[in-house]
Amino acid sequence: MSGVGRAKPAERGLRGPIDWDVAARVGARTAPRPPKATRAEVSALEAGLADAAERARSIAAETAQLPLAPDSTTIVLDRPGWVRASCESFGGLFGQPGGGRGRAVAAGAETGALLGLLAGRVLGQFDPWAQRLVLVAPNVLMAQRKMEVPADPFHLWVCLHEETHRLQFNAAPWLTEHITVAARELLEHVEPDWAVMMRTIGSMIRGEKASTADVIGSNPRAAASMDRVTAVMSLLEGHADVMMDRVGPGVVPGLGRIRRRFEARRRGTLRDRVIGRLLGLDVKLAQYRDGARFCRDVIAEVGVEGLNRVWAGPDALPTRTEIAAPDQWIERNT
Repeated sequence: MSGVGRAKPAERGLRGPIDWDVAARVGARTAPRPPKATRAEVSALEAGLADAAERARSIAAETAQLPLAPDSTTIVLDRPGWVRASCESFGGLFGQPGGGRGRAVAAGAETGALLGLLAGRVLGQFDPWAQRLVLVAPNVLMAQRKMEVPADPFHLWVCLHEETHRLQFNAAPWLTEHITVAARELLEHVEPDWAVMMRTIGSMIRGEKASTADVIGSNPRAAASMDRVTAVMSLLEGHADVMMDRVGPGVVPGLGRIRRRFEARRRGTLRDRVIGRLLGLDVKLAQYRDGARFCRDVIAEVGVEGLNRVWAGPDALPTRTEIAAPDQWIERNT
């Protein structure tokens, strides 16, 4: 797919415990080919996504009852561009190399291969470190075609989710640093056991219940860090999922149909589920479900305004236990 924006490489090398230059090259090279589209279709897609992102800003702010974010930077990328943009952000997040050059290169190649797989799945994301909304045009097009839904409402619906993430980080300026610290702590406490990883992948292929989260094992500090990361990501993803549906069919025509077909797409084929487990997407889907349930239950008791107390500071965030028991969070924050 030509004509789609490409992320500019960072001015400095993408360094960290993983060689992000290697990851970017491998991921961009292994990203799946885009769906077939004419030049006119690509141009219409890019324009439609840019327009949807702009329209979604005020709609999302009104629905979430959060201040409109002043920065409206949005970029539309192809799959290799998404890989490069992700590596650029991760390189800044995780800092200097933690081991030898060979180890960093190997880790970069492995990470790049995983990002290459993800490059065919991600519809969009808000990058809080670069303060920009990223939309992956080929994936939006492919999803819309497979779901057989109209393009304009689907584009708006996708953008509502990502614009809600922009609102979250705008309402809670401390949130980016909070997630950065939690993610770094998690990496510090996790030393992947590749034998365990291979057994886990084998279990996935056999259809047994397993996830890459199993690799963390019984390390108590890693488990505690994972709990913190899981809780905040469940909140962010669940909150965005709830808000994108609260706009109603008057704003997004056919919203119910889009949601049903999107959920069916999330479940996917056996091959999709195996790859999803390998990439940790099964964990992400659980975050959507658990976080959305938490937000709906809190809204039912104290309204959207009451839910928005979560953005007051780190202490106001729900714990992983409270995500599953919203009444405990309500009691603590009212």
